[in-house]
Amino acid sequence: TLKRQIQGHNIKKICVSLSGGVDSIVLLHALNKILDKDFSIRAIHINHNLYEGSQSWADFCQKTCDQIQIQIDIHSVKVNTTEGFGIEAAARKARYHKLQESIQEGEWLMTAHHQDDQLETILLRMARGTGVEGLQGIQKQFNFGRGNILRPLLDASKSEILGYAREKKLDWMEDTSNQETYFDRNFLRMKVIPTLKERWPTFSSSVSRLSSISTQTSTLL
Repeated sequence: TLKRQIQGHNIKKICVSLSGGVDSIVLLHALNKILDKDFSIRAIHINHNLYEGSQSWADFCQKTCDQIQIQIDIHSVKVNTTEGFGIEAAARKARYHKLQESIQEGEWLMTAHHQDDQLETILLRMARGTGVEGLQGIQKQFNFGRGNILRPLLDASKSEILGYAREKKLDWMEDTSNQETYFDRNFLRMKVIPTLKERWPTFSSSVSRLSSISTQTSTLL
């Protein structure tokens, strides 16, 4: 999957958005395995400073990149939680602002969003009364700063990513806040989506197809 997309876009410079969680660790590991000396690859980690253990995530990302000899840039940001958009949205805004500043000319920023992230995003937007534009969900690629963004794992499921990580015996960090159903995304992930998948096992891939159709529809409109 990665090879096909890299060749299709003629990508030579890659920057991985590395959180330290299993998704981005798998993306970094897989890219490191397939790329040769003709490619430039680095990682970037954003420390949001939102909880006490945030520095340990930055340290883990540094150690991981040191082990595989990949350059990593670690940035510390201040999240404005007073704008009324919620902590998740405020953190995302601060993160993407710093990423946009940091991306180099002609570089492709790769994030590890996957099929289950897409499902959560579209369900959230449906709950808020979105239109066709919102049903596109997470975009696979677009221009970003001086470069581009690509989400190469968007058609991969969480279980496939976890399977890869276990097969390769990778280490990653677990975010304890993912268990708090106070956050809308976690509520969907823990309470709603498992029930939907139990009833309709292909629900994630169906919503992924809905995203593609909505993108085509939006373009036609």
